[in-house]
Amino acid sequence: DQYVQRNFLGITFHYEKEFKLCDMILGLKSMNFQESTAENILMKIKGLFSEFNVENIDNVKFVTDRGANIKKALEGNTRLNCSSHLLSNVLEKSFNEANELKKIVKSCKKIVKYCKKSNLQHTLETTLKSACPTRWNSNY
Repeated sequence: DQYVQRNFLGITFHYEKEFKLCDMILGLKSMNFQESTAENILMKIKGLFSEFNVENIDNVKFVTDRGANIKKALEGNTRLNCSSHLLSNVLEKSFNEANELKKIVKSCKKIVKYCKKSNLQHTLETTLKSACPTRWNSNY
């Protein structure tokens, strides 16, 4: 399906105002899988910043996942690893290596699948969520 083969580059601006942490979405750009090279990513990043009249990104601090393409794209800039990505990776690896947890997760997935197929879902106040590899924390 077309959405599986599409990547998105999102840039969010985080700042402090009167001792309150604030954020603002600067932009979200769609990129097909073949476009996700370091050069194309850097071009998209610079393009997004130029929309806000920021032509020089040398003083911008970036927080990203540990993907080789984004790391290469920003190798001349200050780049930090996203702690949420790191934690998600640690939890995913831990779940994959713990056999008892794998069994529990597998059983939970079967229960959710059964409920969704049998229309039991309609009797619940909230919907059951299926595990999704692109949705963080969907297994835990």
